Amino acid sequence: MPIDGLATQRFKLANHVLLPIYVELAQSMGSAAPARPKGIVEGESEHVADPEEWLAAIDSVVTPAQLRQFIQKSGLANRKESLEWMIKRYVKRAGVSQPDLDKLDFLLVQYLSACHGDKAEANDFPLEKVAAVLEPLVGAMAKPLPPWSVKLNELADEMKAYEHLQDMTKHELVERGRKLKSSIRRQPNDPTILITFARFNYLVRATFVLLWQADVWWIEEGLKYLESRGECFLDCSTVQFSPIQPITELYPILDKWKNPSLADYALDSTYRQLQGLRHIVDTAMGPVYE
Repeated sequence: MPIDGLATQRFKLANHVLLPIYVELAQSMGSAAPARPKGIVEGESEHVADPEEWLAAIDSVVTPAQLRQFIQKSGLANRKESLEWMIKRYVKRAGVSQPDLDKLDFLLVQYLSACHGDKAEANDFPLEKVAAVLEPLVGAMAKPLPPWSVKLNELADEMKAYEHLQDMTKHELVERGRKLKSSIRRQPNDPTILITFARFNYLVRATFVLLWQADVWWIEEGLKYLESRGECFLDCSTVQFSPIQPITELYPILDKWKNPSLADYALDSTYRQLQGLRHIVDTAMGPVYE
């Protein structure tokens, strides 16, 4: 049955922008995704069912981790326009559940990354600039900013002093940010919280990428130094490699690690392997190299 008026506009938007994304998302979820009704046909513009009910069903079951993994791998969903409409959708849903809030937080960081890249520092991306990007999507921040924003800004500034990837774990930066966020009484779609924490989480990501790549470089230089001393093997059993691992075979592995996964670093096995390998190389080089 044809859909009229404002409903027609909503239908066309969902069909032409969101529906192709959700079809791809459902395929990535496999059997966990709700079945798509026969009346919803990707690419059709008229005389098909309103897809909203099916889109909402997908939103209800997709986990934050599934959405993160899907968007980071999808050329379609990881476009600025696609992310804009996903954000607008989740701003409306944000009061439903904590998982929806987590998905919205991720989408905002992903959108900032699409707009600004992944290598910004705090001085390059002040809150005012972040607000200019996100306020059209989530609403205007409060003025003046609430007192807790000072503490959040201090955490963001702290990252400037980090020299090694392990500093993020050592100083429990992410955990402290989460603790601060959980202590704030909030409305589900409070623009001030959404924007300020989007900036913080974006800077965490940018710092993570920067320090990750620096650690990979350091390990490569360390391996070259060890080879210059005539060493050919390392005991890498603690990082699930061989106890007599040829140094030459570590270079291709490091090449694959140069672009890190942006999953939660604390849960990423490659992150733990990288940190373990750096410890192995540092120990093998000894204090002379330092």
